Amino acid sequence: MRFSGSRGHPSFNLDGGLPRGRTEMVRAAKDPVQPPTDPAYVAIITRCLCRVKMGADCYVVTGVTNDERTIRYGASLGDWERTCGELLELAIKADFV
Repeated sequence: MRFSGSRGHPSFNLDGGLPRGRTEMVRAAKDPVQPPTDPAYVAIITRCLCRVKMGADCYVVTGVTNDERTIRYGASLGDWERTCGELLELAIKADFV
């Protein structure tokens, strides 16, 4: 049985016509973050013999000597070159026994 007189009335909800709970849904979406796949970034990483993994709000770049540096998301190509170059210099100067 449906009561058309209750539709929209704040005091009466005889036929279940008033919404219950939240009436709107908010969806927050984040862009998926992945290790860099652009050929320019990949070339720098492979040339400097580095490995990249995901960190907490940053990329973690690891060199040959297991030294780690962080690079923030959205960093420029120059930041990548500088960081990977620094790790390569550390590997060149390292004394491997």
